Amino acid sequence: MKKIRNSITSAAGAALLAAALLATSSPALQAAADDDPAPNPAEVSPVGIDSSGQSLTWQPDDAPASSGDSVPGYKPDSIESAPSSIIGEDERVRLTDTTAYPNSAIVYISKGGKPYCTGWMISADTLVTAGHCVYSYERQEWTSGLEFSPGANGPERPFETATATQKWTDVAWVKNNDPRLDWGLVKLDKPLGDRTGWFGLTWRSEDYKDIGVELRGYPYDKAPGELWGMSGTVAVSRGNQLCYSMDTYSAQSGSPLYMPDDALVIGIHAYGRLPGRFTSRECPKEYNAGTRITKGLFELFLDLRSRASAE
Repeated sequence: MKKIRNSITSAAGAALLAAALLATSSPALQAAADDDPAPNPAEVSPVGIDSSGQSLTWQPDDAPASSGDSVPGYKPDSIESAPSSIIGEDERVRLTDTTAYPNSAIVYISKGGKPYCTGWMISADTLVTAGHCVYSYERQEWTSGLEFSPGANGPERPFETATATQKWTDVAWVKNNDPRLDWGLVKLDKPLGDRTGWFGLTWRSEDYKDIGVELRGYPYDKAPGELWGMSGTVAVSRGNQLCYSMDTYSAQSGSPLYMPDDALVIGIHAYGRLPGRFTSRECPKEYNAGTRITKGLFELFLDLRSRASAE
């Protein structure tokens, strides 16, 4: 039987996040998850901070009108393409071609020299990750000391390492520990994406059930900086979340859940399964869960990636 592993950033963090999730997983919420197969997505409400500690605000009318439901990624001509399917039947495998796209656009996020989370580039200086990777609800503070290294391969950092000039997440995550809106966005101090390329984005209101996807990230149970991945399908899609059985581990939080043919991301991996409980308001307990790219997130990410890091 396939083993589904937890995806929280550290042992201490695992205990804290488990406690928080248990606190928010009331019987009423669990019943709602069972009774409502397709809840309406919760609205996005961004909040941010810059490198000086100044709070950042975002207004809904700042978002550009969406011209469609997808935007393509970018692959520099100077790098090759990685195989689109690399996974054995039920197990993660290590990916060593990290300078090939789209592996080059997957970001190893470390703190104090240790694996912390995973992210993925969406522009030259912008990456997306999970909200709990940039803001700790338990400590009620933004996470400091993060380093971002796209295309890491063990100790190798082929595209250099950057730090954050801005960090963004959702008010619902900051105030309510709401796993439906567990998303994060980081503006970097270097335009590394010009060399790594970046992922495309897509959203749709229809069900993603049985859509083939890949999930790649930097797990804590492997050597630091090793990229591992697995392919599979979406089992359940509800409201703000996607549910699946692909193996994950601590520090893979923030990994892209994407359709391999054109590297279009449909979700952000956020949670592993906690035995006997729901890890979210919308995914059944037997699945790992990711934050779905809704229309609101799609438009927000397009807007924030177009802004200068110093804004």
